[in-house]
Amino acid sequence: MTVVPRLSVIIASESCHANLPAILESLRAEATPDTEVLLVARDGAEPYPLPRDLPSGTRLIVAARESLIPHLWRDGILAARGSHVALLTSHCVPQSGWLTRASAAANAGRYVAIGGFFSNPLEADAASWAIYLLRYVGYSVPRHREGVEHVAADNAIYERDAILRCGDLLAHGFWEPAFHDRFRALGLELELDPGLRVEHRNRYSPSEFGAQRRAHGFEFGLRRAAAMSRPSRLLYAIALPAVPIVLYAKVAVRAARAGWCLRAPAATWARLAQFVLQWSLGEARGVLHISARGAL
Repeated sequence: MTVVPRLSVIIASESCHANLPAILESLRAEATPDTEVLLVARDGAEPYPLPRDLPSGTRLIVAARESLIPHLWRDGILAARGSHVALLTSHCVPQSGWLTRASAAANAGRYVAIGGFFSNPLEADAASWAIYLLRYVGYSVPRHREGVEHVAADNAIYERDAILRCGDLLAHGFWEPAFHDRFRALGLELELDPGLRVEHRNRYSPSEFGAQRRAHGFEFGLRRAAAMSRPSRLLYAIALPAVPIVLYAKVAVRAARAGWCLRAPAATWARLAQFVLQWSLGEARGVLHISARGAL
């Protein structure tokens, strides 16, 4: 008898083949018949060939060549068969007990989204630390919290039907902040679970991550500006020079509060400035793209 999966684990693989054996081994060790694993990669990109000893029910989904991680997640969500989807990227390796905890969260079904926490190897280089602080510093100290505004989709479980009901958003990819805003507007709750832990193992080069930040910043600026009235868009454009300063300060303050400032290499802060600037340039380009179409 064919078992319909309860949980679909979706791994978005971008510029990172080296971590896949560890990720898949972690999942294989705890997989059950009601779990499926979807590995989503861009056409012509890694992961080829697939690692051996894949978890039972693993499928490879090939996405469009120009896809970003939110597009890979979207394609996985659409192909998934589970009532819940657990999202990962190939730069985050689940720790022991992760899949068991994710399955329990899916079976409980109390929250539309449950996010987890991220660790970073202390011996990581400055670029890896900068990426970790930029992306995950808010989820670096495990604690249980209900009614949160956001979780990091790189380590989170979602109710699939709730995502599919937001088809207008999903058409552009799974950009989680927009979905979280929609969920909260509908009265749905998000939670942080300290038992959902992954280790960040960066495989991006600084240039690769910088390019990713520009691309993600462009999409953010484009979508945000497109949803604004003309007066609001003009104010947004005027405020753009302050974006890198505000973003850098926010990350630095959170890192200080979490105690990471003294643990990260000194060069981390220059790399962080580089990545923040790359994001800000992409965001500005997205806003200006809308403006060039006569929006301002």
